[in-house]
Amino acid sequence: MASELPAIDDALVKKLAKLSRLSLSDDEAAEVRSRLAAFLDYAASLSSLDLDGVEPLAHLSLDEPEGDGGVRGPMADDVPQASFGVDVVEQLAPEHAGALIRVPKVIDGGSA
Repeated sequence: MASELPAIDDALVKKLAKLSRLSLSDDEAAEVRSRLAAFLDYAASLSSLDLDGVEPLAHLSLDEPEGDGGVRGPMADDVPQASFGVDVVEQLAPEHAGALIRVPKVIDGGSA
């Protein structure tokens, strides 16, 4: 079931930049448009690959599967470590109220 991709034009790049909270110059927008179009062309070319008999992966692992059918990956040990204190975080935060960090609203519920 192939779906038609939208044209990568200035309006789409501006919409994506707005949603991403990016400010792009005209030259940067042209570069984004070109790179996004190239990426989507490459992704579309993958649909022509013959994948019959290829089993899907949950994730890639260079290690052997565990005996129970799970996959063991190159993961670091989960060891508790010291973290920043509240005073350091307050200094790094642009605005805070006590131990709470105030952040700008990024979801307004409106259309972009």
